[in-house]
Amino acid sequence: MKKKLISVLLACALVCSMTACGGNGENVAIEDTIQTETTSANIYIGMLGKTMTEYPCENSDNMTPEMIISTIAGMTGWNLDLADKVIENENGGLTVCFASTSSLFTGLPESQTEEFAVADEEALITTILDSIQYTLQQNFAKVLGNGDPSSVNIYYCMEGNQPLDLSNINKTVPMDQPYTGF
Repeated sequence: MKKKLISVLLACALVCSMTACGGNGENVAIEDTIQTETTSANIYIGMLGKTMTEYPCENSDNMTPEMIISTIAGMTGWNLDLADKVIENENGGLTVCFASTSSLFTGLPESQTEEFAVADEEALITTILDSIQYTLQQNFAKVLGNGDPSSVNIYYCMEGNQPLDLSNINKTVPMDQPYTGF
């Protein structure tokens, strides 16, 4: 348990340092950046309706959806590259747009972190989408909704602003409807 907590804290520190040092040269107004109201967030990994494990994550700044997704990637070893910044859409939910290099499209990593190992591509994809959805809902319900996590709808798309074409598991996730699982 102590090793797990240290690993989570190190992953959070890595994400914080990467986001502080990185930058694309653009000045973005604070009000245009979606952030939590606190300097801590909880990361949830698992499948909806099954097991969802909570991992605390402390940060020196308010967490953004991109930082949270990057933390999930660092913890699990999954490639969760985004094609764009996570945006608040016209429905008051969040839209997450994945890059073609994401594990959603490239499949199982060559070596999996034992704690987050999954049996096949469908389990991987389901766990990624469910974990991101639940984590964002839990952390942004006060900022975007009425405090009820289920009031924050999460929408997914892929590069080119297209629906998630998960041909590797013969499924498509529409981008104009909130994700509700498979």
